[in-house]
Order: sequence, then C-alpha cells, then structure tokens
Amino acid sequence: MLGIEALAVVDRNSFAGIVRAHEAAKATRVRLIVGCRLDLADDLSVLVYPTDRAAYAHLCRLLSLGKKRAGKAKCHLTWEDVVAYGDGLIAIFLPDEADDLCALRLRRLREAFGDRGYMALTLRRRPNDQLRLHRLSNLATAMHVPTVVTNDVLFHDPARRIMQDVVTAIRHNVTIDELGFRRERHADRYLKSPQEMHRLFACYPEALGRTIAVAERCTFSLAELEYQYPEERTLPGLTAQQALEKLTWEGAAERYPEGLPDRVRATLDHELRLIATLDYAPYFLTVNSIVRFARSKGILCQGRGSAANSAVCYVLGITSIDPDRNDLLFERFVSQERKEPPDTYYAICLAEPVMRDIWSGTQVDKTLRELELADSRACADSLARVWSRLRPEANPAQLAATAFLIWQLGEAAMRLAISVDRAEGDRLVETYKRSPERIGERFAIARAGVVAPAILQGVTVLPSLSPCRA
Repeated sequence: MLGIEALAVVDRNSFAGIVRAHEAAKATRVRLIVGCRLDLADDLSVLVYPTDRAAYAHLCRLLSLGKKRAGKAKCHLTWEDVVAYGDGLIAIFLPDEADDLCALRLRRLREAFGDRGYMALTLRRRPNDQLRLHRLSNLATAMHVPTVVTNDVLFHDPARRIMQDVVTAIRHNVTIDELGFRRERHADRYLKSPQEMHRLFACYPEALGRTIAVAERCTFSLAELEYQYPEERTLPGLTAQQALEKLTWEGAAERYPEGLPDRVRATLDHELRLIATLDYAPYFLTVNSIVRFARSKGILCQGRGSAANSAVCYVLGITSIDPDRNDLLFERFVSQERKEPPDTYYAICLAEPVMRDIWSGTQVDKTLRELELADSRACADSLARVWSRLRPEANPAQLAATAFLIWQLGEAAMRLAISVDRAEGDRLVETYKRSPERIGERFAIARAGVVAPAILQGVTVLPSLSPCRA
C-alpha cells in the first residue's frame, strides 16, 4: 500500500476506531502503530504511542480518567495527567508557532519524557509554511528535543475531501454552507507515499529518519490482548485447578453415592484436562461459589444453556443434567478450537443478596459480565399474574405477603409487578418499606419459602393462606 510498511492512525481522545484499524492492518499487512491524539485542556495537543502492553494500559487509564471527568463524548485532561500516566509512552508535541509558549512546552516535554519526547514537523499549506517549519526546527534543536515528520492525514485519497467536509459539519453542528473557514482549505491532507514525503521534507532528512525509529520503538500490537480471567478465591494451599479438581471429585461422590460410573469418570477426566489446558478453572470456581451461596440462602438457582453439556457443572451442582443418562458434548460448552471463554447462564430468583455477596468479593466486575441474573423480569412477571388475581377484599396476609415479595425484588421489579393495580400496590409496598419491624411477624410464611416457589411457578396459592397476626 503505497510502499508503506507501518502506519500510525489515531483518533482524538479516543480509541474508537482502533479495532477497525487493526482488522484493516491484518488485511493489508501494513503494521499498525497504536496511538491516540490528546487535545488537552490548556490548548496543547500531543500524539502518544505506547511502546509496549503496559504503556497501552496506562494510556487506556488516562483516557478513562479524562472521560470520567468530562462526561459523554468529551475528555478533560491536563499535561500533568499525561505525565502521570506517561510511563512507556512516546509523546510527539504538535506545535503552532515557534514562540515563547512553544519553548516552554518543549522544555516540559523534555523534562517529562526524555528521549521519548519529540516535536512534530507538519505542513499546513498556509502562507510562510516553510519559514514556520524552519523556525520550529531551530527552536527544537535549541531546546534539545528531536523533531519527527508527520503527515496529519484526514483522508486516504484527495477525492474524499468532500466527505471530510461532511464530517466537519457534523462535528460543529452546522450545514456545509455554514462551515466557512472551518472547512479544509485544500485536499492535501491525504495519505502520501514515502517518496512524496521525502520530496516535501527534503530539508529535514533527520526528522524523516526518526519516523522509522519511532515505529521500531512502538512494538505493541492489539494482537497481544486476550481474555484474562481475574484471580479467584481458592482453597488454602491449592491452585485454582487443584481446588476445582478437589471440589469436582467431592461433588461426584455426592452425586453418585453408590459409586462413580466409569463413563462419568472418563468424562470428568476429559473435561478437567481441557479446563486445565485453557486455564478456565477460576471461572468454574466463581460460578460454583455463586451457586453455593444462593442455595445456602434457600434461593432458587438453576443453570441452563450449553453449560448443561458439562459433567463438571453437574457434579458441582451448577446444572441438573446427569451425564450418565445423556449424551453430552462438552465441546459445545468449552472448545479449544473456538478459543472462546465459557458462558454459564443461570436464573437466580431474588438475586439481590447474591449480587451483594459477589460485590463483597474480589471478582465484582468480571462476574457481573458473566452472569445473567434473571430476577427482575422473570419473577416480576409471575408476581404480576398473582397480583392481578387478588381483589380488594383479599385478606391482609395475602396482600402483605405479595407486597413483601415485590419489595424484595427492588424498585424496578416492583413497578413492573404492580402494573395491574398501581395505586394499591404502591400504597402497600411503601407501608411495609417504612415499617420493617412489622415484616418479621407478618411475612413469616414468605420467609419460610412457601410463597416464593409457588409464585415462581405461576401458581396462585395466596388465597389459601390463613391470616397472619400483626
């Protein structure tokens, strides 16, 4: 592609297009140099390129910091932020004019980044452009900051300038006719060949040569990124794999008290070997801990989906499909060829306590991404059916028990469940939310687990309940 071996394409304050650039780089076999243009709060712009994976992580954290401060579609960063997260980053300062402010910024760049700091030489196709480049080059030399040539590309072909005008109009929220001087003055900001760049910057051969040096220093590739499961709590003295194997054989002894069938033993051995190969043991331990906690609290929890093909999931109690009675294909759940992390779907009724337990552990973020906690809509739909069958003349225990179960599901589910009789439902629920001391007496039946399973099955049992004494 034009004789280009490596290409650094960046977004402003974002990695929005980096994945598409990575895919295009694989298709064209042009090495992508990952980077970003940071437009800082003090009208300072700098190109940053991570030299390795750790530096890429620093840059991601830096962008997250800026977007958290500024809100959606914005980014607020200062030079101090860039310095704080600058380990392993190559920084290329984008100057305007060779003045005192530029000299100050070059000094700060040199002090913060040392030999990883550069100043860009870029043609703007404006009056006195060559004089401006000459002055900038001399100033950079005086400040002991090396220069590097950049092309400041906006489109790959001159014919795409019209599209650039459309994008600019969208960014400024105006029509194309209203763009005025915000429109590009020429169609020169296209991707150029190395020969063309040498012709344009013939007076700055060292700055041209440094483009290759920068490319060689930036060894990071998105191909280095892969799914990494966080550390999981394990049994003392055991690795995650050893803990999983111990729990698996203990669970197998409980599932098959009369002896483990040879067929199931062979299946478990096969699955454990594949889990060890793919290093998925922490994932299974997380799922197992969640299911055990839910059941220890008497909360209905049932695994489903492709996890039902796993004998390990069965003996751990995650699913209920006996591998001795069914032909299971574990590779439908976990496959070495697909190289995809497993996904276990399971419905947990009244999942708020389970989520609190997860939140109190170390696996908060990744666990919430892995789970499908189906309490809100599934349970609330069933509660709505029960509520619709109750009449105003129903006794207080019937209404109270239903209201309490709705209250347990939380605000969002409560609103859905009482949609049939919103005014009456709101009044009851708010009454019992304000008087928690009365819940213990009035809702003994619900706590005993008599009401909840029946409602989950869509069975109306409330009219048969005897009144509770308040």
